[in-house]
Amino acid sequence: MIIKKTSSDLVPLEIDFTKSELLKFHWKKTLFSSKYELFSQNKKIGELNGRMYGGVLVGKINNKTFKFQKRSFFSSEIEIIDLNLNKAIGSISFNIWSNRAKLKIKGKRFEWKYENFWRTKWSISENGFSVIKFKKNAFRGQIKSKIENELLLFCGLLIYGRNVIRNCA
Repeated sequence: MIIKKTSSDLVPLEIDFTKSELLKFHWKKTLFSSKYELFSQNKKIGELNGRMYGGVLVGKINNKTFKFQKRSFFSSEIEIIDLNLNKAIGSISFNIWSNRAKLKIKGKRFEWKYENFWRTKWSISENGFSVIKFKKNAFRGQIKSKIENELLLFCGLLIYGRNVIRNCA
């Protein structure tokens, strides 16, 4: 995040997602599969696989493995577990009345939301400013990120996939 110093305090500025120093990824998914594959420079770097709604998902990226599981059957919260450390490191809370989600990861708070009416663009924000932007075309898409956080990439895809299934039901 870019910080501008003023006379009274520090003010965060919106991130420019047209800059070349952004981290760029792309993802793809097949029609009847719940597996999302993540790529960087046309090289597969990770995947998120499992039952998107109501089940357990496992994400693997750069020798890290994360498990996403509902806290309980009726819960609208998903617990995030780092399987390398074998401990809970965060959660995703869904708002059942809107298509937004709150993320808590290692003490930091983020928000997931759609960016357009057609639901082909969505973002993850920190302190009200977008840090990761997602865009989809059919069963593939692009990701632009200003921060290095593999877990947030999975969270963005997981929340999107869950909302797609929820909205179709």
